[in-house]
Amino acid sequence: MRRYNTLNGKDLLEKLLIISNQEGKLSYDGTTLLPCNKEYSITAKAVCAMMKAYGIEPKLEDYNGLDLHENYMLCFIGNVFSEKRHKQVMALLSKYIGDDAEITQLKKSSLCTRESRYELFMYFFMYRKKLIHLENIYAKKEVLRSTRGFLLSKLITEYSYCKRIDSLNRYYDKLLFLLMGDYADMNLDEETLITEYGYPGFPRKK
Repeated sequence: MRRYNTLNGKDLLEKLLIISNQEGKLSYDGTTLLPCNKEYSITAKAVCAMMKAYGIEPKLEDYNGLDLHENYMLCFIGNVFSEKRHKQVMALLSKYIGDDAEITQLKKSSLCTRESRYELFMYFFMYRKKLIHLENIYAKKEVLRSTRGFLLSKLITEYSYCKRIDSLNRYYDKLLFLLMGDYADMNLDEETLITEYGYPGFPRKK
């Protein structure tokens, strides 16, 4: 008997990052996803299912195109943003930029409304995507065999940057998840997502 997972906003964020790195528009009409790329199509369908379950886009089937442009990304930022979540984001931001009066006021103003949180989310999301591109450069092992120069540059980069990139990825992921709002904490039952919302049900990465 299959064991199902529970999913939350972290899983939604992970899938958003995957499909946002796919060039072009992914169209969704309830049955068909384009372009015809299985990996990205499945991931986009998973995003659609989770969005509907969260009530982010209840009429998604009427929206012809899952295109992660800036205006559309606003729908992933919830209205409810608790004081606890606010304090967590402030603490994370302080890790790198300090707490003097001017900086503290800037941080508070960036979290005061849904729209201001969305703006902050978009910039962090953009930087997170750039880190994925940087990681992908050194993930292609077939290139590694082609030149000694690439091998040396890869070894140096792994030694000097990769740990920092991993650390930044974790930092951005925490911030993005918190900025989404309190709804992202709610766990979704994968079995219900599959039966009621068309979630593809592929296994999660360990």
